[in-house]
Amino acid sequence: MIKQRLRWGAFQKNRLWMATLLTGILGFTFLSTLQETIQTALVSRSRELLGADIALSARRMITAPELELARKRLSNEGEFRETSTLEFYSMASSEEAGPQLIELLATEKDFPLVGTVERESSADETNPADRVWTDPALAIRWNLKAGRTRVKIGDRWFRYQGRILRDTGRSLRGASLAPRVLISRNQLPSTGLLRAGATLTHRTYFSFSTALDSDRLAQLKTDFERLLEDPALQIQTPSDAADDEGRLLRQTGDYLAIASLVGLLLAFLGCFWLIKQNLIENAQTWAIYRVLSPKTWQADLPFIRQAALVSGASAALALALTQCLWILARQPLARVLFVDGSLDGGVSLRVAGLTLVLAMMTSLAALWPALAFLKRQSLSLLLRDPEVLAKASGMKFSEALTLVALLGLVARGVSHSWFVTGAFLSALLLSTAAIWALGALFLRTLRSLEPKLKTATARWSALSISRLTASSQLIWLTLCLSALLLSLMPTLESSFRAQLQSPMRPTNPLPSLFLFDIQEEQLSELETWAASESITLQYPTALIRGRLLRVNDTPFERIGSQNSKLLGTTREQEREARFRNRGLNLTIRAQLTPSETLVKGIPFSELPPPSEAPSESTPEALSVEERFADRLGLQLGDLLHFEIQGVALTGKIVNLRRVDWTSFQPNFFVVFRPGALNDAPKTYLASLPQASEINRERWQRLLFQRFPNVSSIDVTQLTETLLKGFSQISVALELMALVAALAGFAAIFSVLRLRARERQNELQLLKVLGASPRALSVTLFCEMGILSGIAAFFGVLLSFGVGRALAQALFHSAFRLADLGYLLFLPPVFALMGGTLGLAATARLVKRSPQFSESHCSS
Repeated sequence: MIKQRLRWGAFQKNRLWMATLLTGILGFTFLSTLQETIQTALVSRSRELLGADIALSARRMITAPELELARKRLSNEGEFRETSTLEFYSMASSEEAGPQLIELLATEKDFPLVGTVERESSADETNPADRVWTDPALAIRWNLKAGRTRVKIGDRWFRYQGRILRDTGRSLRGASLAPRVLISRNQLPSTGLLRAGATLTHRTYFSFSTALDSDRLAQLKTDFERLLEDPALQIQTPSDAADDEGRLLRQTGDYLAIASLVGLLLAFLGCFWLIKQNLIENAQTWAIYRVLSPKTWQADLPFIRQAALVSGASAALALALTQCLWILARQPLARVLFVDGSLDGGVSLRVAGLTLVLAMMTSLAALWPALAFLKRQSLSLLLRDPEVLAKASGMKFSEALTLVALLGLVARGVSHSWFVTGAFLSALLLSTAAIWALGALFLRTLRSLEPKLKTATARWSALSISRLTASSQLIWLTLCLSALLLSLMPTLESSFRAQLQSPMRPTNPLPSLFLFDIQEEQLSELETWAASESITLQYPTALIRGRLLRVNDTPFERIGSQNSKLLGTTREQEREARFRNRGLNLTIRAQLTPSETLVKGIPFSELPPPSEAPSESTPEALSVEERFADRLGLQLGDLLHFEIQGVALTGKIVNLRRVDWTSFQPNFFVVFRPGALNDAPKTYLASLPQASEINRERWQRLLFQRFPNVSSIDVTQLTETLLKGFSQISVALELMALVAALAGFAAIFSVLRLRARERQNELQLLKVLGASPRALSVTLFCEMGILSGIAAFFGVLLSFGVGRALAQALFHSAFRLADLGYLLFLPPVFALMGGTLGLAATARLVKRSPQFSESHCSS
C-alpha cells in the first residue's frame, strides 16, 4: 500500500520535481546530441577529411631520406599510391581587385587520393596547366569570370578557371584564415614563392589499394613515429584528421557543458527542497514502515523507487524534447557551424543513457542527504510532529562536501580538464559563499527595517521574506547565480573587445598590417620603402627554424600514439602533446617589446657579454614565454639543446616572459639573446602602424607590386573576425545560461509552492481579518518581486568581480565593464518573473474561501 501510494505520488504530487529536473538536464542532453552528431559525421568521413589512409606533414620540405623510410615501411602493408601538396599563405590579386591574403594549395594530379575536390571547368582550356580555382567567396568578392579573368600569385599571372564547388577535406569550412586557391604544383616554382625559409606546409599522402583497419593504421603510425624522430614531422591517420577538424568545437562544447552544469546544480537545489518536503510529509509513514521492516534499509526503497520513476520520466521527456528541437535546429546549426552537408541523426542510445544516468544521479544525490537527515531524527519525534523538521537544516557539512566532490567529477567528465574543473568549482564555491553571506546580510537588514516601513503591504512582504529564512536564502542563491551567469559572458566579451580594439590600447596600439616571409636580403629595401611612405617598419624580427633535442639531460621526444590514450584524456595533456609534436620558431632580441612583460629572472641587458663560442658550460641566454614553460615543465636555469640548420646549440633559460599575443606583433615562445644565431639562415616578420582602410589597401597594393613574396595580414579585419567568432561563442553560452536560469526559475516555483503550503493558515487568517484577494495578490507579488529584483542586482554586481578575475586569468588584460544596461535590465525582468511566479504558486490559496482544516489547526 505504501509503495503504491509513493509510486502514484511520483506522477501526481511530484510533477514539480519532474519539471525542475527536466529543465536541469535539457541543455546537457541537447548539447551532447549536437557534439555526438558532429563527431559521428566527422568520423564517418575521416578518410575523406584526410584525403588518404596516412599522411606526413611538416612546416618545411620533407626530405628524401624521410620519404624513403616511410615508403619502405608502407611497402610491407601492400600496394599504395602517393601524392603531395604544398600549402602557403600568400598574397594574390586579380586584374580588377587589390591584393588579398589567400591560402594557396599546390596539388599534384592524383590529389586527393580519397574523397574529391569538385571544380568548375571553363570552356577555354588552351593552356590546361596555367589555371587556378578559388573559393566561391573570393570569386564573388573579386567578380571573377571563368576563362576570362586573370589572377596574379607571386610573380606569375594565372587564368581563373572556376570555383571550388566541394572539397571533402574541409568539413568545417569557416575555420580557415583566408580563402583557398588551387593551382598545379608543377606551376609553383614559376611564382617565385619557393624561397629559403618561406612559410609553407608540405604534405605527402599515402593510400592503400585495400583500406587498412584502424588498428593497423595505429600500428603504422607508431612505427612511423619510431622511424621519423623529428617532432616537427606530423603523422596523421583518418582518426587524427577527424579529431583535428572537431577540436575547436570540442573545446567550445566543454565550456558549454560546464555552463549546463550550473543549470543542473540549480535543478538539484530545487529537487533537494522538494524531496525534503516530501519526506517530511511521509515521515510518519516512513517511521512506521521502518519499525515494521525486518531491515532498516527497506524503509528507504519506496522513496528510491519514487526517485527512479521521476528521473526516468524526466529523462524521457528531455530526450523527446531534444529530438523535436533537433529536427527544427539541425539545418540552421549546419549553416552556422559551416558543416559540409546536413547534420543527420539525432538522439543516440549513448546520449539517452547519459541523460538517464544524469537524471538518476541528480535525484539520488538530492535524496541521499534528505534521507540521512530523516534517519538522524528520533522515531518518536517523527511519529509525534514531523512538521517541526521543516525548520531544521537538512544537510551536514560532510554530505555537502561529498556532493561538491561528485559535482567536480561530473565537471571533469564533461570538460575533460582538471584546470577548467578547478576553476569552475572555485568560482562556484566562492560565488556561492559570497551570495549566501549577502543573502544573510540582506535578510537581517530587511528584518531591522520592517518596523520602519509605512505601508502594510511593505511591512508584511518584508516580514515574510525575513521570517521564512531557509526558503528565502534558497531563492536568493538561485536567482543570484542565474543573474551572474547571464551577465558574465557580456562582461567577458567586453573585456575581450577591450583587449583587441586599439582605442583601448594607448600604450601598445594594434598594427594595421602584419608582414611575414620577408627574405633577409629584402629587409633593408623594405625599410627604405617604408621610409619613403613616411611610415616606420615596426619590430622587424628574425624567424629561425629549429628543433629542440633535449631539456637538460632528458631527450625531448614526441608524445607518440602509444601514449595518446593516456595523455589525451585531458585538454591540458592534449595541448602538451601538440606542443611537443611540432618544430620551434626561434628569434633573436636584445630587449623586451611593449607586448612583453618580464615575470621572473634576469633581463638580457643585465647579463655579461655573450660568449663567442657557446657551449654547455657557457650556453646562450634564453627567454621563454611563461605558459609555454608551464606546459612543457621548463624552469629557470634549464638547459635547452637545439639543432638549428644542422648545427647544435645550447641555451640556458635566464628569464620567463608574459606575452600579450593579442598585440599582433612578432612574438615567440623562445627568444635568444643576440650572439651565436646572428648568422643563421632566417626570414623576417614585421608590422606596419595603425592606418585608415584606404592606406592599408594602398600599402598592400604597393607591397605586392614590389615584394610579391611578402605576405600581409590585415589586422583590423582579423580582429573583426575574431570578435565575430567570440560573439558566436558568447551567444551559445548565453543560451546555455538562459537554460540554466529557466532551471533556476523552475526550482524557485517548486520552492514557492511548498512555501505557500506552509503559509496557507496565515493567508486564510488574513482573509478572515478582511484582506481581499486583490490585496493579497499585490502583497505576494511585491514580496517575490522585491526579493528577485534585489537578488538579480547583486548577481550582476558579482558577475563584474568574477569577470574581472577571469579576464585576468584568460587575457592578462585590464577589466572592462560591459554595458551597464544589464544593471538596469536584468533586475526588473527578474522582479517581474519572480512576482509572477509568486502569484502563480499561491493562486489557489488566494482564491480559496477562508476555512481551516482540522489538520492545519492541529499543526
